[in-house]
Order: sequence, then structure tokens, then C-alpha cells
Amino acid sequence: MTRGAKITLVVFVFVLAIAGLSVGAWFIFKNDRASAAESYLNQGDQYLNNDNFSQALIAYKKAAILTPRSYAPYLKQGILAKETIHYQEAIDFINRSISLGPEELESYLVLGDAYLLNNDLGNARAAFQQAKKIAPKDDKIDFLLFETALKENNLDAAQKNLASAEKNNNLAKYIIFDALLESLNDKKEKNIAVACC
Repeated sequence: MTRGAKITLVVFVFVLAIAGLSVGAWFIFKNDRASAAESYLNQGDQYLNNDNFSQALIAYKKAAILTPRSYAPYLKQGILAKETIHYQEAIDFINRSISLGPEELESYLVLGDAYLLNNDLGNARAAFQQAKKIAPKDDKIDFLLFETALKENNLDAAQKNLASAEKNNNLAKYIIFDALLESLNDKKEKNIAVACC
């Protein structure tokens, strides 16, 4: 074997050993990476609460690098994009989050809210319906569906969703909205009667 071939073989074995150690370390320190990622997420939340959006984004991206298969860093980046009025970017991040954590209720709620803000009512309704599949007794989801139906001018669906919210939690605001909805229906029926006569 020539001297050049020996050097090439040594370099190849050395590179292979380093790659093997790197991959091994990635799995060995999995819990440490998860802990560090959680710390970055908390740090990002603090920056977001203080309206320091650039630092929040950096913290969330660091968390994503440490835990690339976790839904949380992408959800947080989606929330940040939504807060800074970049709705399409928020939707993209949250959809990525959902692909990594399809059973996470918060992702669908934030996604529905981003769609609502982007005036995409059909996709907002679909996101809230997915959330309802995860938490069928959550009155807040029924109320979000109620709001979406109102924006779609679908009073029947609005009434149905509000009734479902009231059934799960008898809050005063639901009773007030129910009374307002009843008065809207009465007014609509009177207008139809006048138009017919």
C-alpha cells in the first residue's frame, strides 16, 4: 500500500470515528438537549412578553435546532409570527408544528386564530373542528366555532355552537350572546314576514 493510500485510509477512519461519536453524542445527550430547548422556549416567551421579537425568534430557533422533531419550537415561532402580523408565516410554522405533534390542542387553536386573522374562515373552522375532536367538551372551542359562524353569517351554525358552549359551561357571556342571537333571529323573521306581505 502506498504512503498516499495509507494517509487517505487514516483520514477516512478518523472522519468516520468523529462522525460516529457525533451521532452517538446526539442520542446520548437527548435529555440534556430537551432541557436546554425548554430553557430556550421559556426565554423566548419572556422576550415575547416584553415585545422583544427578534430575541424571542432567536431563542425559539435555538430550541428548534436542539429538538428538531419537537412541535413546540415551531408552535412558538407561529405564535410569534401571528403576534407580529405575519399570518401566512404563522400558518406555515403552525402546520409544521402539527405535522410533528398532531394531537396538540394548542396548535389547532392558534392555527384557527391565525386563519381568522387572515380572513380564511373555512380553514379557521376546520382547525377549530380538529381541536374539538381532541377536546370535545371544551366550551372555549365551541365559542370559537360560534364566532367563526357569525363571521360567515351562518346564524344556524352560530346558534348550535353557542348552545354547545352553554351546555359545557354556563357562563354569563354565553347567555348574553344567546339573547343577542335570539333578537337577531326575531328581527330576521320580522323582515321576512314584512317582505312577504
